[in-house]
Amino acid sequence: MYKMIIADDEPSTRQGIRTAINWSLLDIEIVAEAANGTETLDLVRTLDPDILICDIRMPKMDGMTLAGILRHEKPALQILFLSGYSDKEYLKTAIRLSAVDYLYKPFEIDELVAAIKKAKTQLSSRVGLPKPIPNNDLALQLLDSRSAQTLAQAGHLPLDTQGPFVTLVIRIKSGDGLLQESGSQHQELLDLTLMAHHYADSLHKAAALTWGSAFVLSLVGNGFVLHANRLPGRRSQDGLSRLQGLLQAFGPVSDRVVIGVSNQADRITDIKRAFTEARKAAQAAFLTGYGQIIPFSAVSSQPFVPRLEFAEPFGLALEQGRAAEATGLLKDYLRYMKSCTPDHIPQIKDALAQIAMQINSRLSRRTGGQACYVADMILTSADINDIGQYILDMAERYQDEASRLSSTGRIVFDAERFILDHIEDKDLSIRKIAEHVYVTPTYLSYIYKKKTGSTINHFILDTRMKRARDLILETNLQLGEISSRLGYANQNYFTKTFTRYFGVNPSIYRNQAL
Repeated sequence: MYKMIIADDEPSTRQGIRTAINWSLLDIEIVAEAANGTETLDLVRTLDPDILICDIRMPKMDGMTLAGILRHEKPALQILFLSGYSDKEYLKTAIRLSAVDYLYKPFEIDELVAAIKKAKTQLSSRVGLPKPIPNNDLALQLLDSRSAQTLAQAGHLPLDTQGPFVTLVIRIKSGDGLLQESGSQHQELLDLTLMAHHYADSLHKAAALTWGSAFVLSLVGNGFVLHANRLPGRRSQDGLSRLQGLLQAFGPVSDRVVIGVSNQADRITDIKRAFTEARKAAQAAFLTGYGQIIPFSAVSSQPFVPRLEFAEPFGLALEQGRAAEATGLLKDYLRYMKSCTPDHIPQIKDALAQIAMQINSRLSRRTGGQACYVADMILTSADINDIGQYILDMAERYQDEASRLSSTGRIVFDAERFILDHIEDKDLSIRKIAEHVYVTPTYLSYIYKKKTGSTINHFILDTRMKRARDLILETNLQLGEISSRLGYANQNYFTKTFTRYFGVNPSIYRNQAL
């Protein structure tokens, strides 16, 4: 049986864990309980348990400090943290200490059982498998030519130092909420770094099945770096197909993972160059998609040149309701982008952000909504397909907004939008508004009255007064400046108009707001 210690300063928590589960059915024996950190440390040193359930905040020594000590003294010990607090710093420390899991109180029994089963799996998997790299940085050390030579000469590498070598960069897609929260047992997966940690053991086993012990693997942020002597198999294509096991190690999120593979490096000092190639291949997933293995030899070198002629016909197709044409132009541009080098991903994102802002600006004018920060969303996205779909959805929404209006309704709608956008123009007039919507001033006044039951002059007045109110409340502008800004040549006339509209003169209105 596996031996386990429960450490928590709350007696009710210890009792609940002890009595809620039939531990013998899980092949677990609870050998001791502890109420503080120092007592726990003594018990672990004396009883040498396999599993420790440990509260984060305990008297005398907190759980993180305790785990840090035990990680050096008892590297095989499986530690399961409990906490009543959702704290990112605790999560990061738990990652560094290789905790088996991190549960938030109150937790469900099935969450605890799942964590214990995971601990047992990791304990049993240690038999006959290559041990994880101490300090998790050996693969990173090989990226420095001098360190690589030193390690090779010292015989500290499980690789044939005469070569050849191949490097893999494995990344998990970020930026689109790929895992939704479904209870505290999945809370840690919302952080990409913790997700990578979650699948590290599975990846290590898959690598061991592929290369035996002749590889080094480092966990780096939300991905991994792996060095081996060569691809498995006699031909490169066979070798790539045999790497599918590494992709499958990520289980349900394998379609969010990319593996970039370098060309062969002949000398150990060439590993840095191999890493650069593998990283570039992994970056290409932004353009070509995830859930695949991308060799560096397949990465495009075609430069991206922005199509300056795209914006005008695309915008015109949107305005005139030619949805199929607008969509076709965008999809054609996306196809071209996907064929370009990953070196130009920043420029491609900039071009996509410009397109999105073009649509969003038009959409905001039609709906009266606030412009959202589309550029920020795009620049941090990890997949051009996500961006493309987002822009297509925006374009479709714009078309829907435009098509729901009748011809006369659209005239009124566009006239009001023009007034809202130009209310501070000193020469704003019905004539100028009519020119914008391509009708005569008389027809505009007639249509507006028929559609709204009010006059267009009243809408202009209403808009001016609301803008004046905002300027009075939100700025330190003098009343003369505000009246001039809104097209009033005479401040006294502005004051009388404001008083008639709101029932109080603008000076008193400002003072009352203070």
